Amino acid sequence: AILAAIIAPRFTSQIPKARLSQAKANLSNIRTAIGLYQADIGSFPTSLWDLVSRGYMRNIPGESISDPNGRSNNSSGSSLSGSGGWYYYAATGDVRCNVGSYKLPDGTYEYPTSW
Repeated sequence: AILAAIIAPRFTSQIPKARLSQAKANLSNIRTAIGLYQADIGSFPTSLWDLVSRGYMRNIPGESISDPNGRSNNSSGSSLSGSGGWYYYAATGDVRCNVGSYKLPDGTYEYPTSW
């Protein structure tokens, strides 16, 4: 019980950092798939789901910051809303994490839309 009392707070304080790392890795994978799609097809996908339907990805990985289970909606258009999920702008092939800010346990903030 004493060991659990010592370890549990340290473990749980790492969860937000792990969620950020996962989101960054997923974003990198999506960007790579978009680049491959564009090189092969000659244009950017019209939606992220084109990456799946054409075999560039098995699925669109979830954005793990706004929803720890990665069940997030994807949006498109001309501006970020901060509502979570991935934001994709087909005209430029730009994809971003649609989360405005994220507070870490040490009190600092991470701004995923700037990645």
